[in-house]
Amino acid sequence: MNTEEKWWKKIKNLNVEEFTTPCPEVVSPDTKLVELERLIKKKNFRHIPIQEGDKIVGIISERDIFSAYRSNDINTLTARDIMQKEPYIIPSDTKLSEVAFYMSKNKYGSALVTSADGELGIFTSTDALNALVEVLRGDILTSS
Repeated sequence: MNTEEKWWKKIKNLNVEEFTTPCPEVVSPDTKLVELERLIKKKNFRHIPIQEGDKIVGIISERDIFSAYRSNDINTLTARDIMQKEPYIIPSDTKLSEVAFYMSKNKYGSALVTSADGELGIFTSTDALNALVEVLRGDILTSS
């Protein structure tokens, strides 16, 4: 196998987990909008998963929160009212190319990533750009 074939094979086989950020916070569907805003500002998050019991039931982006502020009474809104239901959830061994394509095609800003040990992470469009930068710089070829 020549160098170009090895390079392409390595990139083609990258899993999304290599570029996933751990997701240390989830909130319940009953979390008030004002609390969500505080959490986003304090932790500098752009997306927050919504969990009910053991199940992820939605995701809220920073944009969702700011849009809700423009059109509703913020004192009564909860995560359930503004969350994007049925978020894009994938196992950590999903190929990076598949995830990036699906996110681009469907205009998703993020994917929630589940590991075999039950840990939750998030892969965002920014993570996809970072992966592209690493590929273009050749950083991927020298690691692992």
